[in-house]
Amino acid sequence: MDDDFQGMLATLAACSGVKDVERKGWKRRVGVASPESVADHIFSTTLAAMIAGDALHLDTEKMMRMALLHDVCEAVTGDIQPGEMEDALKEAKERAALSNLLRALPEPLIVSYVALFEEFNHGASQEALLVKDLDKLEMVMQAAAYERKGFRKELLDEFWRTADERIKSEAGRKMLSSAASLRPQRSTP
Repeated sequence: MDDDFQGMLATLAACSGVKDVERKGWKRRVGVASPESVADHIFSTTLAAMIAGDALHLDTEKMMRMALLHDVCEAVTGDIQPGEMEDALKEAKERAALSNLLRALPEPLIVSYVALFEEFNHGASQEALLVKDLDKLEMVMQAAAYERKGFRKELLDEFWRTADERIKSEAGRKMLSSAASLRPQRSTP
């Protein structure tokens, strides 16, 4: 059992690396000097998964687990931006990184966590599809927060367009529509 605890601690330490990984899109495209970390994003996405799962009577625990795992591999890969590499290569790198992060855990846990990661990536359930949408919804909520802090709307519009293209579920579409109210109102000249 002590070996299991050592493995758990090693895994926690490795996964905690997401606290030090900045979300590059905010820095590169918007000019945010100290953007949110991947851990910040994972937290907000997980909170959204809890609330949405409960409100929609879905498997909330499964959704929260997916949200916690969905970007934890970035502790190893960093924040890979769209267009930096082919999707298949990105998916393979992330899968390998997750396996590496989890390697000190008991095998049943590794199998379970990798399966949830794969289910999320492939949108293989109603919960996975909604968590994918919540991932993008969290992005636009962060965009709205940066806009309220004074970052230029024109630089943030790209994130809203991406979310609009990728959010598919009915619940996700409704939440995206509501999220637009979080943007600062601009007076027209």
